[in-house]
Amino acid sequence: MPENKPHTPCSLRPLLPFRPAAVNYPQCRGDAVICCGGKHVGGVAVNAVLALAVTFCIAAVAGVATALALRPIRLARLTEKIARAQRDFHRQREPLEAKFIDRAAAGGKPRGLRWADVNFDDDVVYARDRRSGRLKALVAVEVQFEAVEGGGMEHVENVALSKAATAEFLHDGTRWITEGRIYFNLAPTAAVKYLAENMELVTEPPTAGLTRG
Repeated sequence: MPENKPHTPCSLRPLLPFRPAAVNYPQCRGDAVICCGGKHVGGVAVNAVLALAVTFCIAAVAGVATALALRPIRLARLTEKIARAQRDFHRQREPLEAKFIDRAAAGGKPRGLRWADVNFDDDVVYARDRRSGRLKALVAVEVQFEAVEGGGMEHVENVALSKAATAEFLHDGTRWITEGRIYFNLAPTAAVKYLAENMELVTEPPTAGLTRG
């Protein structure tokens, strides 16, 4: 007969030590590889990308803030520059007007007529050249002509009548000059509108209170 061995309950059986299966995880190198959930993703490290994005955003915000902060300063300087040029024009009006008459008369226009007299209005309209940004002074004038002997205009009745026009003066960046340019049959504001593609009105700073020097 087989020998009866005493039965050992399961709870009393000796437990074998737990040995987890070996798992080979990838070695992560932050300077060249991004590890996400055990997977390798090629490219720049996440921290470096985030740092670059934050730096870019900060630089952009700082640039906008600087531009907004400097805008009032630039506008103030431009306003002062225009005001200074306006004051200079009013102080130099008489010699400028004399030079204008000389230049305009030397141009030989209108043909067959001689410049006899020019009356300048006190008011001045300032405009800015759209291309060069230079300041212009426009003054309403009345011009009287005389017929040149042999010019073919001696028998024209309205030769002696005054002609309304606008005289143009130009600021070259340092001083006022004149080329004798004149716009007949146009008031200063009308001349600006007519030449809107080339010039625009300057409304600031106001010129109220400025008189001839």
